[in-house]
Amino acid sequence: MKELIRYSIFSLENEKAKEIKELVLKQLNDQIYDDEKPKYVIVIGGDGTYLRAIRKYINIIDECIFVSINCGKLGFYANINSIDEFNILDLINSSYETVSHNLLVFNVNGKGKYYAINEVSVYSVPVIGSYKVYIDGKHIEDFYGNGLLISTQSGSTGLNKSYNGAIIDEKIKALELTEIAGIQSNAYSSIRNSLVLDASRVIYIEGKNCKNNLISYDTERINLDEFRSLEVRYSNLKVKNIVYNKKDFLERVKTSFIK
Repeated sequence: MKELIRYSIFSLENEKAKEIKELVLKQLNDQIYDDEKPKYVIVIGGDGTYLRAIRKYINIIDECIFVSINCGKLGFYANINSIDEFNILDLINSSYETVSHNLLVFNVNGKGKYYAINEVSVYSVPVIGSYKVYIDGKHIEDFYGNGLLISTQSGSTGLNKSYNGAIIDEKIKALELTEIAGIQSNAYSSIRNSLVLDASRVIYIEGKNCKNNLISYDTERINLDEFRSLEVRYSNLKVKNIVYNKKDFLERVKTSFIK
């Protein structure tokens, strides 16, 4: 006799998502709904919903497997576009590939431990921020501008792309440091281009008299009266996802960004 599956559902509240949720509940009606310690987290929505689901289960992330059904605008993480053709229980019990993504871990002003799968950034708006950038303890540049963003390869297609950062192939595990509206003049200069780094690197950003800064990570934010430092690296924590009808990375890039 097979062990019953412990699952939860994290869903949008629009009509399409509600219809899918009802179908999933019907398909799993003889299993165990466990919102506290699920083995499988059924995410119904877009990539933003997926990011919020990770935040909810971050304390047991190593024990969960995510099954993401897309009914949002983009589907880089939410890769299942329809469940009409199969039973969700059959999918969970199948031998479909499971893909893992390492989470970033960071601290702010030398305190706390926060996690992100896409990116973390520091903003100083509308006042120009002044930051010193260190990589593996070595000073790289002094940056003056609206902020700095650090993304994973999977997050490179998000905010990083909006700031003209490079899109990194998902097969390359890397960190990317991208400037946000940097000042370039005789008095101030910086690398300008996004810097793609090996995943083993540690990025440290030191604020210089930075007041009222904002730390943004995935769908969350931290407001600071004073920003002193941000340290970012990869953690050992991984998010595991069942992949169904996997599309090639370049195909997803094309369908998402090119009409």
